[in-house]
Amino acid sequence: MAVKEWFRRLQPVQLYLVLFFTTAFFLVEIVASHVTHSLTLLLNAYHMLCNIIALVGCIASIKYLFSNSYKKV
Repeated sequence: MAVKEWFRRLQPVQLYLVLFFTTAFFLVEIVASHVTHSLTLLLNAYHMLCNIIALVGCIASIKYLFSNSYKKV
């Protein structure tokens, strides 16, 4: 029963994976842009940061939706 509740808390598991890999890629791009002094990599890294912010908002909205639906049931 505890595993079932744990999976309910981590409902959008795919989004958590995408968030993890996007954050890792963002960090790699930031480091690579500072090492190589590449403006293109830096620009793409900040674009990835915008994607990370959007993913966090998506996860937060899904969490809010699931918390309200479980309270009603």
